[in-house]
Amino acid sequence: MWVLRRGRHLACPAFVSGAAALSCWGGNVPMHKCEASISPEMHAELLQLRSGEAEMRRKWEEEEGGWHKLPPRAWPAVQPKPDELGALKAKAMQQQMEAASATPATLCAAQERAEQAAFDLATCLTFNNIDPTDGLRRFRALAEGGNVDAMVAVGTVLLEGIGCESDEAAVSEGLDWMRAASEREHPQALYELGCLHYLGRYLPADEGAACALFEAAARKEHTSALFMVGEALLNGEGCAVDGARAVRLFHEAAQRGHRMARQYITTFLDDDAVQHGTKLSPQALAQRHAEKLPVMPAASEHFAVFRGDGEPVSLSDL
Repeated sequence: MWVLRRGRHLACPAFVSGAAALSCWGGNVPMHKCEASISPEMHAELLQLRSGEAEMRRKWEEEEGGWHKLPPRAWPAVQPKPDELGALKAKAMQQQMEAASATPATLCAAQERAEQAAFDLATCLTFNNIDPTDGLRRFRALAEGGNVDAMVAVGTVLLEGIGCESDEAAVSEGLDWMRAASEREHPQALYELGCLHYLGRYLPADEGAACALFEAAARKEHTSALFMVGEALLNGEGCAVDGARAVRLFHEAAQRGHRMARQYITTFLDDDAVQHGTKLSPQALAQRHAEKLPVMPAASEHFAVFRGDGEPVSLSDL
């Protein structure tokens, strides 16, 4: 589910999100500048990051080039590509046969492998839009058998209207499956329900309920939930303001790859350096200067790049 942050900025797909995202997965995400000053409590937390700041920024900058390789959704963890469909069908059939002939000693493990193979096949069919109707049928069969991941998948498909209409019946069933998974403390289900309360979509807008659900998912180390709790603490949405804990949660989400959390942390560090006189790292100083440089047009008569043999090339070729 794609989530618009109310009155603020875009966040990413929720069903990914282990996901969503409200994660930022790929694309150019605008830097969100914190308008609040850095409190003494936040300053104390940020000081603890200074010793590893240079290495942290270097690592994040290196990883930035790989965002285009990320899947469009951050959940489920395994997202097969369309060209894997044939192999997935064969594997699902093979695992089902092995489960049917398993001995009592190996039955549990064999059934788990069969369920995972069936789930991966349904994922490929559904989220690559190959045959979402068949994918939903397979997800629903797994969910009815007690597979909690499949409960979340069915809920997501029905609530997002993937290959079907999100009519009243679909929404009602989708919420039922998502609640069933959340009662089993599935982090993605907790996060999804938090998003629905946060947005007031299909569920009443309720910042307190959203924050409580995000907290529950964050305790399960759900990356996007860590970020959302951080934002709630920063802005006092459904909870008391706690800037110091917000910094800790943003940093934890950032270390797990959350782009918006990384932007918050780097912005906080830069603003803290200005406000509290903390020395900027060389990387931060270079980035700050770079942000002030004019942007060179794609094709400029005053600027050209040449290969070693003297032939001109475009910047995109480099």
